[in-house]
Amino acid sequence: MGGQGKTDEALGQLRQAADLQQNVACRLELAGMLHQSGKDREAVVEYRRALVIRPLSVEVLNNLAWILATSPDDSVRNGSDAVGFAEKACQQTQNQDAMTLGTLAAAYAEAGRFSDAVATADKAASLAAAAGNSRFATINTQLMQLYRSGKPYHEKASASRKP
Repeated sequence: MGGQGKTDEALGQLRQAADLQQNVACRLELAGMLHQSGKDREAVVEYRRALVIRPLSVEVLNNLAWILATSPDDSVRNGSDAVGFAEKACQQTQNQDAMTLGTLAAAYAEAGRFSDAVATADKAASLAAAAGNSRFATINTQLMQLYRSGKPYHEKASASRKP
């Protein structure tokens, strides 16, 4: 059995565990694995199920918003939903978390709100730099340039993505 067979087997086991245990950790792991495997539609379903269990989970809100904003699959992306989930995540962190702000910027861009996307990416980059996370600061600065040109960020389509 190749790598894809082992991934499919692991996904099946995670699905069973998530359905039996009804806990957020299993749903998060399953959704993350689905996203990495390029199965964004299924990942969105699992993140939405996790929100039923824990509606104010920053991690769930942020990850769901990211996929809805950046999926390579046009039919998965939904800018207005992404903005709603990302704004909730940012509220939970008092707008002081670079990662959730970076997601909100991507969501704004997907929703066509490019000036909001630029300002939010700038704040995410500043917070990341202040925290010593130069890699994340650089990423947000690069994304800010994309948003300035009136373009949203979409992940590349592949059978197996790395976050």
